[in-house]
Amino acid sequence: MLQIKRKVVSFLMGKIHFSIRFSLLLVVLATVLFLLSSCLARQTLNIAPNGSGTCTITISLNPEFVDYALDLGEAAGYFPNRDTAALFDQTEIRKSFAGLQDISLNSLQSDGKKNISIAFSFSNIQTLLTSHEFFRKTGLIRYSTTGNTTNISVAFNNTLVHIFFEEILGLSREEYEYLLPQPGESRASWYEALDFSMENGRAIVQSSFVSVDVTVPGTIQSHNGADQGKNCIRFSQSLENILFAKESTTWNLVYRQ
Repeated sequence: MLQIKRKVVSFLMGKIHFSIRFSLLLVVLATVLFLLSSCLARQTLNIAPNGSGTCTITISLNPEFVDYALDLGEAAGYFPNRDTAALFDQTEIRKSFAGLQDISLNSLQSDGKKNISIAFSFSNIQTLLTSHEFFRKTGLIRYSTTGNTTNISVAFNNTLVHIFFEEILGLSREEYEYLLPQPGESRASWYEALDFSMENGRAIVQSSFVSVDVTVPGTIQSHNGADQGKNCIRFSQSLENILFAKESTTWNLVYRQ
């Protein structure tokens, strides 16, 4: 266990770059960013009858995590000036959107460290999910229409964790997999290592949730989320359950126009 703890500290000090970058995978990556922000990641998705829509992503970071990230970034030489360091790089985010097809950035607001809000629109959700290799490969979000009935499904599983480290941080699996719960490892054992590397790490993870609100242009026929009224369903899952789940949790919503 001590060896694992030392690996965790060494990894965090030398590998993680806390200038968060967004890519074309925003719809999904919003749901995984909370893995290292350990606070609140909320996404609202509004779909129009023609398949176009808007999405708003709001992320709020735990102050303890922000201080921890700045300490590590400063020690590793990533942040020459802690006071002016930005965890959310707005320039990189705007660059990412500039190169995307079928997606337009509507607004971007951030204090650089603790909070960020992004709103964007897309021309067609079906095109978005079928034209980009990422969505075709992972199948994390599925959207299908038969006649006037549409089915939307979102899968929460460990793939989200791997996406974060590999797509956002650019790490190989060998460089980060020991940070995650190992096969057969108990929650108590993993939390012990986490508490060693980050103050209140256990409490932060246990209070972390990802929430996705989906508003559809029709009558909802069935769902396994929480009804928010006005054709809106909320899907929510805790980070702890995602990390330790042996199988995917799939959220489904069926509506008719």
